Amino acid sequence: MAGKYEYRFVRVKVGGGFFGGLSTDYQQVIEQHARNGWRFVQAYAPATAGYGRSVLCDLIFERESE
Repeated sequence: MAGKYEYRFVRVKVGGGFFGGLSTDYQQVIEQHARNGWRFVQAYAPATAGYGRSVLCDLIFERESE
């Protein structure tokens, strides 16, 4: 039987100002979660601003449940 997993969704800001730019250091967020046993699965960035630009991104992590 396959193991059970739990998931964590962490929202980070990815847009700032007219030209965009990274507002949150997503690499640090991923490294911090990895140290705590979470595996980075995917980043989901829906278009939420003008011209289809994303301003938020959900980082998705998983780990086996105990």
